[in-house]
Amino acid sequence: MTEAIAQQIRSLRRGTVEIFTEAELAQKLSAAARAGRHLRIKLGLDPTSPDIHLGHTVVLRKMRQFQDLGHKAVEKSLKELQTDYLDAILIHGTPGIEQMSVSQAMKIRGELVNLRKERIVRFIGFSAHSYFDKALALIESGGFDLCMLSYGYVPRGYNQIWTARMTELRNACVAKAHERQMGIVAMKVIGGGVLGAWSGYIVPGFDAKRLEQLPSAAIRYVLQDERIHLLTIGMRLKQEVDANIKILASDATYTLDDRALLTEFCAKAYDSDAIKKMKID
Repeated sequence: MTEAIAQQIRSLRRGTVEIFTEAELAQKLSAAARAGRHLRIKLGLDPTSPDIHLGHTVVLRKMRQFQDLGHKAVEKSLKELQTDYLDAILIHGTPGIEQMSVSQAMKIRGELVNLRKERIVRFIGFSAHSYFDKALALIESGGFDLCMLSYGYVPRGYNQIWTARMTELRNACVAKAHERQMGIVAMKVIGGGVLGAWSGYIVPGFDAKRLEQLPSAAIRYVLQDERIHLLTIGMRLKQEVDANIKILASDATYTLDDRALLTEFCAKAYDSDAIKKMKID
């Protein structure tokens, strides 16, 4: 490997957790250099997709590094997203922080600080579905402006149900983030569909009219915590968006009826095969 190729590898390595594989990348760069051509780097990303999130700017910046090295990047840029900056960017939880050490996450945070210096992004945060020991360490570092945490009546993360210990750690994260005046976003508010779209499949035979009331009860449960600034709720259909807007526009007081409904449904849900198959964290 020539020194020029080694320098490109060092540059591309910055801000990455791992390269699959670095040896193969070095071979491709060397072959391109010998042939007097540039690599054509492709990133498939639809800026109109409902699945796009702020974490995609991380790979956009990596594509820019390839461009700076003279390679041709086929990318969906911030221009195509019709903006020249982002209000906030998050290090994704799963996959992401779940697979990292705290020091690796802080290293990526350092790269995101460069985006802020370039005035591409204003606020830096992270998300956590579980692994709240890591999340708490990141909050205590003082290096983040906001965090997005799984927070709902159903104590679940990405594909797991929490133990009491994990719930206590999540609560500690909320308390410490509030103390540091960070922005706090709640996700998994509907329990990843357990209290929404999938409720009828999880507890068949449950009264249909009461099933329709589950999402509103779940939302009001989270809204009673004034430390939460924002709810991010997965919605598939226009009627779900309209229903959630109606909930938020009306009285958001968490009631005894809400509590009774959630308690009754979840007692049955926790005994279902769907929940029993989830791992315990």
